[in-house]
Amino acid sequence: MNAMNDTEIVQYVLRNKSNFYKILMVEQLATSDQIKIAYKKMALKCHPDKNKHPQAAEAFKLVGSANATLSDATKRRIYDRHGEAGVQRHESGGGRRPANGAAGGPYRRRPPGQRDFFEEFFFGPAQARAGPPGHNGNYYQADINVNPHMLLLIPIILFVIMAMLLSSTFTDTDASSAMFGASGAGGRGKSGVSSAAFSFTPSPDEGIVVPRTTSLYGLRVQFYTTRRMSEMMDRRRDIYLSMEKKVLEGQRDYLGRRCEAEAFKFRSRGRKEDPPVCGEYQQFRRALG
Repeated sequence: MNAMNDTEIVQYVLRNKSNFYKILMVEQLATSDQIKIAYKKMALKCHPDKNKHPQAAEAFKLVGSANATLSDATKRRIYDRHGEAGVQRHESGGGRRPANGAAGGPYRRRPPGQRDFFEEFFFGPAQARAGPPGHNGNYYQADINVNPHMLLLIPIILFVIMAMLLSSTFTDTDASSAMFGASGAGGRGKSGVSSAAFSFTPSPDEGIVVPRTTSLYGLRVQFYTTRRMSEMMDRRRDIYLSMEKKVLEGQRDYLGRRCEAEAFKFRSRGRKEDPPVCGEYQQFRRALG
């Protein structure tokens, strides 16, 4: 560049007017600082006040256009893909849009100054372009970049969702539900005890209102049963043992699920000790085998 005289530098710029990188004499991978330095040198060389060539003004204008495009990250990306024509369409809000402004085109209408919070947070700022006459507001280019901060949050979000699901599914589940075999479909076991003959909470609609407390294996669990079943337990030892074992098994399964959910929450908070409910679960597990 320094070896060129006024005529040579102007002719060089005009000859390469379709290649902004060549106009500024930089590589396509040049940094923004390198582009800035190259522009200052070329602008000084082509300025009509210093360069007396008849076409110096035209060359100076090309140098300015090259700098305006390559110093803007969005325009530079469009230029690299679609050339100068793509940049011109971008600047004029061009591209095909539905005539009525409906969604589906490369641009979507948004009232001035209004941005969606999640769009701003997850995708970062979008470039606004003036809409065509008759439309109220700007058009925001739909081809926007994903904010890298959002990618870092994905594992945390998934972890929180899993913790909430596990907590709501296992921690708050009543042990009297059908999944524990307490108030199921009413099938009978080998000792004639109905799986719907007891519950951990009173159920007046089913007649399960008589409170009892287990004593088998020294484990005490309160449950409710029908009057008829309570009388049968008092008369027949096999039904008494079968009922108490089913109650204890239901309580054991309930505690096991609570232990799993609580342990997951402890680990998520960096706590290494076992939750208290896990000790109770192990006691039932050892007793029942």
